[in-house]
Amino acid sequence: MKTATRHRLLYWYLLLFGGVVFSAFFAAAMPGSWMIATAEFFEIDGFPDHRLTWYLARHLSVVYGMLGVAVLELARDLPRYRALVLKLGWGIVVLGGLQWWVDLATGMPAIWTYGEAISTAAGGAVIVYLARGSEEPPADVDY
Repeated sequence: MKTATRHRLLYWYLLLFGGVVFSAFFAAAMPGSWMIATAEFFEIDGFPDHRLTWYLARHLSVVYGMLGVAVLELARDLPRYRALVLKLGWGIVVLGGLQWWVDLATGMPAIWTYGEAISTAAGGAVIVYLARGSEEPPADVDY
């Protein structure tokens, strides 16, 4: 694949990835009844109505939202941040592995584990694949 094509694909993929992760900000503000309904849908043994549970759920959403902000910012200047984007991609692959471990250790349903851990690791792998082949961007890349 041509370097210019990789750069374009990486740029658009980071916008998509960052936008999806950015949407976690909305989960931080969603009504608690929606979180409870989601837990019930995935047959998770109830969502404890406890201050710490709400704190952790909402703060995790804020952290993911901030990751989305960072990814969107990195996409704005790929020639400058390509090395960091590559490291971020590897970090996201590792995050997927850690999610897999946490999900298994806590007894999360298989559909949750597959949807979360595999999609995270695969998303990071796409970033690594596209960033590795785009060391020197051509000056005429038009995103």
